[in-house]
Amino acid sequence: MFYLKSSDNTNLAVEDINPHCQKTVVLVHGWPICQDMYEYQKNVLNDRRYRIISYDIRGLGKSQVTGSGYDYDQLATDLHCILNILNVYNVTLVGFSMGGAICVRYMSKYNNERVNKLVLIGAAAPSFTRTVHNPDGKTIDEVNHLIEQCYINRPKLVYDFG
Repeated sequence: MFYLKSSDNTNLAVEDINPHCQKTVVLVHGWPICQDMYEYQKNVLNDRRYRIISYDIRGLGKSQVTGSGYDYDQLATDLHCILNILNVYNVTLVGFSMGGAICVRYMSKYNNERVNKLVLIGAAAPSFTRTVHNPDGKTIDEVNHLIEQCYINRPKLVYDFG
């Protein structure tokens, strides 16, 4: 694991497995977990000779906690910085939960730059919360309960998420 700097000098914890391989997958986790959630998928992808890039979203895992930058535009910019610094193209971009929403914002903000395929897994898109156009989203009460759990017993919240 190493650190790369985003556009606002935030340190992002990045892992790059098999940097010599031709096929590249980039794994973006969700809130409130970290890139470790992909440990089993990394084993399978490694066996299939993929280059595997994963990182901790700012404020989570081993990435730097900052006082700002927790909006989807900046989170997409963080991802863009990683792809540019590592100089990867034709990646399969995989996003889970909030990571899916980050990937969607990345695709729209950067016009699919460097991405060949997009995989969304339980993505918090178009919205995490329930709306007329997203009837399967969480209610505001459910979201507030998750946030409450994060303050009271974060390890249990992470365990329950899994």
